[in-house]
Parts: sequence; C-alpha cells; structure tokens
Amino acid sequence: MAATAAASAAAEGSARRAAKRALELFEPEGPSALVPDLPAAQRLRIASLMADEFAHVARPEVPPGMASVSRTELGATSAAGGATTTKLLQDAKAQSGGAGAAALPATARAGASSTALVSLAGKAGAASAAAQSSQSAVRGVASRSGAAPAGQAGSAARSGARGAADAVEEVVAALEDDGAAAGVAAGGSQQGMRHAAALAEAAQSSSRVSAARRRPRQLVAPSWHAPWKLQRVISGLGGWVRCVAVDPSNEFFVTGSADRNVTVWDLATGERKLTLTGHISTVRGAVLSPRHPYLFTAGEDKKVLCWDLEHNKVIRHYHGHLSGVYSLAMHPTLDVLMSGGRDAVCRVWDMRTRSEVHVLSGHTNAVASIITQPTDPQVITGSMDSTVRLWDLAAGKSMGVLTHHQRAVRALARGSGPGAAGSGGEHSFVSGAADGLRKWHASSGQFLFSMRAHEAMVHSLACNSDGVLFSGADDGGYRMWDVATGHCFQAGKAAVQPGSLDSEAAIYCAAFDMTGTRLITGGADKTVRVWREDPSATPESHPVDLDAYRAEVRRAEEAGAV
Repeated sequence: MAATAAASAAAEGSARRAAKRALELFEPEGPSALVPDLPAAQRLRIASLMADEFAHVARPEVPPGMASVSRTELGATSAAGGATTTKLLQDAKAQSGGAGAAALPATARAGASSTALVSLAGKAGAASAAAQSSQSAVRGVASRSGAAPAGQAGSAARSGARGAADAVEEVVAALEDDGAAAGVAAGGSQQGMRHAAALAEAAQSSSRVSAARRRPRQLVAPSWHAPWKLQRVISGLGGWVRCVAVDPSNEFFVTGSADRNVTVWDLATGERKLTLTGHISTVRGAVLSPRHPYLFTAGEDKKVLCWDLEHNKVIRHYHGHLSGVYSLAMHPTLDVLMSGGRDAVCRVWDMRTRSEVHVLSGHTNAVASIITQPTDPQVITGSMDSTVRLWDLAAGKSMGVLTHHQRAVRALARGSGPGAAGSGGEHSFVSGAADGLRKWHASSGQFLFSMRAHEAMVHSLACNSDGVLFSGADDGGYRMWDVATGHCFQAGKAAVQPGSLDSEAAIYCAAFDMTGTRLITGGADKTVRVWREDPSATPESHPVDLDAYRAEVRRAEEAGAV
C-alpha cells in the first residue's frame, strides 16, 4: 500500500505538470482549422457523458493520492498523451497480474478523455511535448504499484476492468444513437484495444496536420503587377454605398446604397443611367444574372427582389428571411440564388419558381458574405460568428467549418488568375476579417497561409483574372495583393469626399469589371470610385520588393498566423 501511495503521489505531480504544459500549448494554438461536422453542443454532451461514466466506474479504484486531481487536469493530461493510448493499454494489459489498482482506471480515463479530445479535431497534436511526461507518469504508476500484494492487486484490476467494460458498452451505445462513430478504451478487452488503436491513429494524424499547419511556408517569388491609380470619383448618392455588381456584358454596373435606391451606371463614362426604387431600407446586396436580363437585390428590409432590366420593374419577390439580408450570390451554372443575413442562415432559392430549396443553417450570427462555384463545395459562407462554412449544395448540409478567424468574417473572394480553378492552378478562396486575411484550399478547407492586412475591419475583397486581390477596410485603407503568394505590392488610404467626416472613410464594397482592368469601389463617403492600372508602370520602374515580402511573411510567422 505504501508503494501504491507513493506511485499515486508521483502520478499526481506528473499529471499537474503535464496538464499545465498542455494548457500552455493549447491556448495560443486556437481552434482547429476544420472541425468535424457535428454540432458543438452534441460533441460536448458526448464528451461529458463519457467523462461522467468513466469517473463513476473508476472512482472506487482511484488511490487516495489521485483524488485531489481535478477532472480538467486529468482530461488535459490524457489529451496530451492521446497519441500513445494504445501503448499504455498494452503495458497495462501485460502487467494486469501485478499492476495494481491504479493502472487500469487511469488508462480508462486516458482513453475516455482522448476520445473526447480527438472528437474536438486534433488538439492532441499540439501537446506532443507533454505526451512524453504523461506516458512516463502512467508507466511509473504501473511499475511502482507492482510492489502491492499480487492477489489484492489482481482482484482490484479485474473488478475495475469489468466495471470499465460495462461502462464502455453504455457509452458506445449512446454514441451510436447520436450517429457518432467513436471507440473508447476498455481495460484489457479486445474491443477496447481496437477502439484505442483507432483513437491513437486519429490523434497521430491530427498531430501531423497540426505540425503541417505550423510549418513555415515556402517563399515563392511574387508575380509583378502594375500599381493602380484612381481614375474617377462618382458622387451624388444619398447614402453609404454598400454593394456593387458589374454587368457580364461589361457595359454598366449597379450599386446599392443606404438611400434605399438601386442605381445603374455606365461603366465607360460613369454617368447615371437609371435609378430603381423598391426597397424601404438600405440595399446590402446586388447580383446580375449572366444568362438572363435580371438583377437581384437584397436589403435590410428583409426583401430579396428580382428586377427585369428590360422593363425596369420588379417581377419576383423571395420571401423567407426573418431579418435583414446582408449578402447575395448566384450560382455560376444553375438558376439558383443564395441569400444570407441577420437570421444566421443562407437560403437557397429557385430563381424561376421562387421556392426555397434549402435553408443552410449552422452559423450562430449573421451571414455577411457568400461566394459560389461550380464544384464542391458549391457554396461558401462567411459569418459574424468568426467562422467560414463549406456547404454541399445537393444535400443542403455543411461539409466543414473553418475556425482560424477570431473576428467577424465580413468578406470572401474566390482566387483568380494562375492560382484559381479552371486555369490549371489551385482551387482557392480568401476570407477577410479584422484579424487579417486567410487563404484556403476551397475543396478541402485546408489553410494555406495568412496575410497581415489592416488594423481595422475588412469589409470588401475582390480578385481579378490576373491574380490581383483588393482588400478594403473600415478606416479607408486599401491594399493590393498578389493572391498566389500573399505579397502586398500596394497600400494606401483613400481620401474622403469633401463634406464627409473622417470616420466615413470605410470601403464597403469592391468589384473588378469583366476584363479585370478596372476596379469599382463604394464607401461610406457616398461615392463610387473607379480605379485603373498605371499604364506607364514597368517592372523596372516599380520592381517587386522581395525584402518587404520576406519581412511580411516573417512577421506573420512570428504572430503565429502562418
């Protein structure tokens, strides 16, 4: 018994040290990039159920010295050792004749907590250093407790194993009822060993993913792009310009503003061609159909309207949103319209019948941006809950959740140019928030790299076919990026229109024309600005600043964003 008490005290100290180290490692890492598509409440309930069941079974067998270790500390310690669960169980099984009463309950707890951790998407990979400490602690308990009387220890071990096996069967049944495929460690039983092996493999895989995410990115020479200059400022609107859309024929563009009007402008001259009235609140979204003479608009009045531009009147209403609509997008190949807003859902509409095809729910705050593409995931949404979701349009279900951002995601843009789908390059998109820009692989949701952008909220993103990415922020700052490498080759701050406040400098919307040679932006100073590339610029007059590019990447790595 003295040896068991000493082993328990040693294990308690190691557990506390490992738990502290694991928490230190977990804290700066932040949430995982791709969380399993299981509601957070359900995953927490499953983890809680498993922890309660194992604590109930193992409590009579816990040595007195271990009683003061909290469940949180045990969970963090076993999480750090999640990748070594199989080895620990094998050691416990081999020494079951004289291992002592503490080994199997501790192993069962390790298996339960490891399962909960793996289901929360790969935190075990962040604590590889603490894993060795956890493994040594459990092995020390197993070896030192061998001094206890063999008969007493063996009886206690068999009793604990039977209780653990019963609890495991109940927990697995509960998991199967919830549709979750998960294995838990069960003493020395063969079924528990198989489950533990699967858990260890998953933990090792998540460890590799986490390590890959933290690996410094390889530097690639950025492509040269000419700087952009302001060509024209269009004024005369009565409110903030919140959205802009360019006609597929490249003859005109449309803006929506806080004065409740939809305005059609001539792209070549900048002259006002038409003003459409029908909304009773700020117009927040506009999109033009590439196959029909239709314009779709959405506003904070909960309306989604379809305009016939041949007759300049509303021909369809899409009813269903419970609050203001903030974003609109049209599928590139299907007659399907997507709208998102303050009701935290993205609604999918049949453009012709006005019927609601899907309600894509899962966000917990307003859906601020939507982009679509012809291949899966066909719908990508950014929300003010700081997440980006990838959606299976056919099934109407989420394919994954991207959680790298810590601030509201207000802008999304598809990657274009050499790094875009359809041009032999990667299939990517960019998300923007107050904590920076992130580039993602669109098909898998893999995080590619981060771009340290603005010191304010990013409201707008746009990318052209040459691989130039524009980002506009709440303080009026703008940046031009080489989207393939994340190199910022131009930065500036637009001056507000005379008569406007300095606080009304925000750039709320941006769009390139069909040729990618003109950029149209709208902001809080009630103006529309048209930008063009500087025709006199050359690679010799404006060379790529490689030193600045390396410094940008280094700062991003030091900040933990890459």
